[in-house]
This record gives sequence, C-alpha cells and structure tokens, in this order.
Amino acid sequence: MDYLSAKEDLLTVRTNECFRYLTTNNLFLELGYFYLLSEDLSNAKKEFDKVQDCDIRAHWANFLVGLIDGKIKYYPSYLELRNFFECDLDVLMKNYKGDYVQIIVNYSDFLSNFNGEVNKYIARTFLNNNYKNYAYLYFTKAKGSFYNDPELHFLIAQTKYRDGLIEEAIESANKCLEILPKYYPALKLIESVSNGNYL
Repeated sequence: MDYLSAKEDLLTVRTNECFRYLTTNNLFLELGYFYLLSEDLSNAKKEFDKVQDCDIRAHWANFLVGLIDGKIKYYPSYLELRNFFECDLDVLMKNYKGDYVQIIVNYSDFLSNFNGEVNKYIARTFLNNNYKNYAYLYFTKAKGSFYNDPELHFLIAQTKYRDGLIEEAIESANKCLEILPKYYPALKLIESVSNGNYL
C-alpha cells in the first residue's frame, strides 16, 4: 500500500491494511482522521495532539473533535474554518456520520463569530451532498449572518436556476450584482437567461 491508496482507503472503507500503513509510517494526522471516521474520538484526539503544534490541520481537527465531544478547549481561526470546515463536513457526510454533522451544524451561529461565511459553507456542503432543503435553510441563515457576500447570492441564484426557478434566480443574481457589480458568474447567469439558455 502507498500513501495515495491509504488515503483513499481512509476516506472510504478504513481497512486494517490502511491502519497498519498509517501507524507504521507515523502519519498522525491521517491516523487521527481514521479514528474520527471510526467514531473513536478519544484516540483521534491523541493522534491530533501529537502534531497539532506543527500542523494547522491537526490543530483544526482537534478543535473539531472537541466540538463533537462537547469539550471545546480553544477556538478555531478564520483561516482554519475557511480552509478545512467545508471539506471535513463533506467527508463526514459522505461517511454517514449524521450525528457528528448534526452536532457541528448546531454550532453554526457560534462558529460564525469566527468566520461569517460558515452558514454558506454548510449550505454548499448540503447542496453538494444532495440535501437541497437543508441547503436552502442554511442559505437563509447565511443571509442573516453575512448578507453582503456576493458569492452567497450567486450560489442561491445558481441553485434556483438549476431548480427552474428562473425569476428567483435572476433576483438573487441581481442582489449579488448590487453588492459587487462586475461579479462575472452572476453576469453570465443573467446573460444565459437573457439568451434563453436554460439548463
């Protein structure tokens, strides 16, 4: 087994061979995620602890374990949330860790204190995992916490457009353009509708 196959295994089935590879090669971060996805938070934390002072991803992952376990010891940074939150939420959804996802999204207002885009990240992750109703719920929350985000309004426009809600899509695209008049994706969406090119 090599690193790439171990990583793929980690994110899907987590075999004993993967565990041996991670352990033998002292891949503490990856081993922590192995334990996290195996619902062993205690051992996940132990692995993340080993490298959290020199690996920002492990620092973030240790916060995430604390959040799930109800034992928050420090706060995440803006960049940790921007770089890792959406990715890890997606991994948890794809691995059917609904209980963990529920706990995490219940903290969306708290996490928005550190990065105002958190509700947008949640909405986009739900959308990418085909949970459209939850996506719309968190798009609405995102408008309450970070209304002046042009990307947020474009994502809503794009989602409405794909759902065939053309008038609502145009309305959201225009809100995006009020905030950032030359936002190219919104301009292209409106142009596509004007030309009669519907999905």
